[in-house]
Amino acid sequence: HPQATLFLCGNDVLAAGAHKWMLGPEGMGILYCREGVRQSLRPAQLGWHMLQATRYTAWLRDEVDGSRELPGAWRLLVADHEQALRRARKKWRREHRYQKRLGAAVAALPDAIVILDPQQRVEWCSPQAAGLLGIAWPDSDGRPLRELVATPELDTLLANDANGEPLRVVSPLDPAVVLSLRMVELPRRKRPRRVLLARDVTTLHNLDRVRQDFIANVSHELRTPLTVLRGFLESMGSDPAVAEEWAAAIDTMLAQSRRMQSLTEDLLTLSRLELGTANADDEPVDVGALLDELTGEARSLSGEAAHVITLDADPSLQLVGLSRELRSAFANLVFNAVLHTPPRCRIRIGWAADGEGARFTVHDTGDGIAPEHLPRLTERFYRVDPSRSRASGGTGLGLAIVKHVLLHHDSSLEVTSKRGIGSTFSCRFPAARVVRVRADATA
Repeated sequence: HPQATLFLCGNDVLAAGAHKWMLGPEGMGILYCREGVRQSLRPAQLGWHMLQATRYTAWLRDEVDGSRELPGAWRLLVADHEQALRRARKKWRREHRYQKRLGAAVAALPDAIVILDPQQRVEWCSPQAAGLLGIAWPDSDGRPLRELVATPELDTLLANDANGEPLRVVSPLDPAVVLSLRMVELPRRKRPRRVLLARDVTTLHNLDRVRQDFIANVSHELRTPLTVLRGFLESMGSDPAVAEEWAAAIDTMLAQSRRMQSLTEDLLTLSRLELGTANADDEPVDVGALLDELTGEARSLSGEAAHVITLDADPSLQLVGLSRELRSAFANLVFNAVLHTPPRCRIRIGWAADGEGARFTVHDTGDGIAPEHLPRLTERFYRVDPSRSRASGGTGLGLAIVKHVLLHHDSSLEVTSKRGIGSTFSCRFPAARVVRVRADATA
């Protein structure tokens, strides 16, 4: 055999590295090795080894159980083979146990798991996928995911990069069930795999809707009484017949009523943004003109603080979206910089194109924000310095409003800050939402 590995002579193994057998004169077997050494076996010896080889082959095929009767080197060969078999069986049993444990763990999870190949076809799914997505294994093996789960949101999830934000969709099996879908990339070199995770979030979704409705209703009911109360307080404050000892109290009540009215307006705005979906009334917005107006308001708000506020905006870049929402988000970022930056510091507002669309930035040279606060800045009512925020009239909802406005416009808020140097708040908008117009058209 061209790949033989043994020199055989009599009953013993002499050496390794054989190259080939040849039939010599008078039926003598001749064994050649790579080093050029030649060993001859007479017909009787060759026939004896052929008999042992036949018995060994039969033992390998489990045709007989006479392995212990093999003589000499053949018995050693069988012993080595049995040891290798024992190791292989032990490894197989260990891997089988791990596989059963993993299967039991996956079956116990409430989430559905679907593994996809590079062509977005189903390779495997957990049992929960049948109840949440209508994907059963192995009936769905090799079928495209889009055929099994026909929802517009799924196309968006497949088109975006993996490891992104979860997406809430209505279950294709039950309209009353709300699912949270998330795509995760498996780290593989040759053939990348993606995993679709589906979770039933119906209870959480209903609780969010109840909370949103409650906040919207309460804010709406408080809006009218606060307006009436503020009107009477303003009238009393300007009435010369009111005694001077009441002036300080009226001013305090008036300031608190303004703060409550501002909080109510922010809650209503946030509720509308949370309940809103895709903007059907999107239109090109002249961001340059909008920022020019906000810069003037920011200088008035600065007043005696005398901040150095500059604007660098490309007038030919417009943004497709809702003007009132964009104004609310940009105003929150600009006015926050004025309210939370020490006097006479610099505030720079920018709007320019970049390699992936356009970017809006607000940079200040204030005190900066500690790193532990950055992940929570967009939470409702979160304040880095509560006493300072209340003194400046902040409600703690400004950046939460910014977050939801940017989500409606396919963007997100990025914050970088260093203590003692300053902070930069930036929003990057995709190229699909950026429109470039001629300079004479904006004039």
